[in-house]
Amino acid sequence: MSVEMKDNTMKVKAEINRNTLNWLEEMAGLIESRTKQNTKGGGSGLRDKWQHVVDESKGEAIIGHPWQLAIWYELGTGKYAINGDGRKGYWVYVKDGSDASSATAEYPSSGQPYTLQEAKRICAMLRSKGLEAYYTDGQEAHRPLEMAFENNKEFMKKNLEERLKGMK
Repeated sequence: MSVEMKDNTMKVKAEINRNTLNWLEEMAGLIESRTKQNTKGGGSGLRDKWQHVVDESKGEAIIGHPWQLAIWYELGTGKYAINGDGRKGYWVYVKDGSDASSATAEYPSSGQPYTLQEAKRICAMLRSKGLEAYYTDGQEAHRPLEMAFENNKEFMKKNLEERLKGMK
């Protein structure tokens, strides 16, 4: 009596791939949702524009934001940047998004950071010209994406384990 072996390798691989891609899409959606919940400042535009994309060919999910502000919100700026590599000193910006060096030709940038006193002086000059100018030495990191991932990491691991265990 002979035993005939049937090769189901392709079916098994396809089932694993299907399960993991479904898991990846669901978990990326979860992290996107939690990141939105964690985004407390910057207005609703900042909160609502987080999005995810799953690249099935690479088996990866990317969760991101179309605005550069989201990077600063996540990682901090100036003296508050999480890796300590933010701009040093103070800088001045005008509410329309430009900084003092590009706000007017009268105040060209030297490439050097301002002292607090210099920033206040430049800010006052810009305001006297009718511009809505502010000075800052940075903003703290808020980490909504990092928190969303860290707070759900164990759940995601267990969820994937359960899905793979339940394969038939």
